[in-house]
Amino acid sequence: MEGLETRENTLVVVVLGKRGVALPVGTRIPANARVADLIPFDELLPHSAVFVTNGGCAASQHGIRNGKPLVCAGAGEAKPETSAKTEWCGIGVNLRTGTPTPEAIRGAVDKIVSNPKYKMRAKNLEAEMAMFDPTSFSSQTLKSSLRGSISLDICMGKKEIENQKRDFIEQRE
Repeated sequence: MEGLETRENTLVVVVLGKRGVALPVGTRIPANARVADLIPFDELLPHSAVFVTNGGCAASQHGIRNGKPLVCAGAGEAKPETSAKTEWCGIGVNLRTGTPTPEAIRGAVDKIVSNPKYKMRAKNLEAEMAMFDPTSFSSQTLKSSLRGSISLDICMGKKEIENQKRDFIEQRE
């Protein structure tokens, strides 16, 4: 909130991620910020320009599903890896820390807003994600894994995944 508090034309929405939780008493909330305990990402993200997240896999997937560029600042679990993939895919900025400074957040948001490549790549991945049939994909992947293991990357498109699967199976035969 602090990093974007001087942006009069920017509304910062902070979602704490759990029903019934609140910021500590006395936390200063800037005039351009709103805080909620829980808002479904898929209801909020269509109205957002940038999604600042802790780099969790589920939140990142919501960002991709909604075609939003990401600013990731995560530590623990798989958050650093998801944040790195976000950057590698070209859909966001990885702050490489779980405790970013307000200046780092501001700089990352500015970088995304000023460079259309992030929004364009996020929109491309959104379109690719919309083409997936998770049930069929899971079934096919399970069948393929019974013959061997396939490493799938979050940033691969459907065609790339199919090509990798085909190549892997051909190599095994």
